[in-house]
Amino acid sequence: MGDNHPIQGFGGKPHGLHTNDCPDEVFFTTGLQEKFMCKKTPLFNLNEARGQDRDTLIVVEGFLDALISSQRGLEGVVATGGASLTEAQLENALRYGVKSFVLAFDNDEEGQKGTEKTLNLIKQKGLKAYVVTLPEGYKTPGELIKDKGIGAFRELVDKAEDGERLDG
Repeated sequence: MGDNHPIQGFGGKPHGLHTNDCPDEVFFTTGLQEKFMCKKTPLFNLNEARGQDRDTLIVVEGFLDALISSQRGLEGVVATGGASLTEAQLENALRYGVKSFVLAFDNDEEGQKGTEKTLNLIKQKGLKAYVVTLPEGYKTPGELIKDKGIGAFRELVDKAEDGERLDG
């Protein structure tokens, strides 16, 4: 298999491994049981984010975007592993007392669709949501962070939180 990365669930327990070598859109395998796990349930980095006692999560698509953000000092960043937050992922976040979300999905067509889908899901629950708009020329938060530094991304997150609230 190619690159495998552990996925942690509640309490830091490993769910299994993230890999791109799985068939038919399945991206998670459990290490011991050799079974596949649906990617629609876990939020990457939720265990770290919840340990920071935050009621707001910053939600990105890619695992690397969340990892880079966290490694460079931005707390509360989780990744969906897809272009939108799923209902199961939202329920997992709510178990930790999360009350609002800052969405920073990729700056492409799928990311735009995912933002709208996620906003609708969050609004249905009556929760707060804010949207980060990446500058032109940057597809992902990770690209922006690598090029301009974590401060540039943090500024966009702060600007989104200070802006118009999109809630149900």
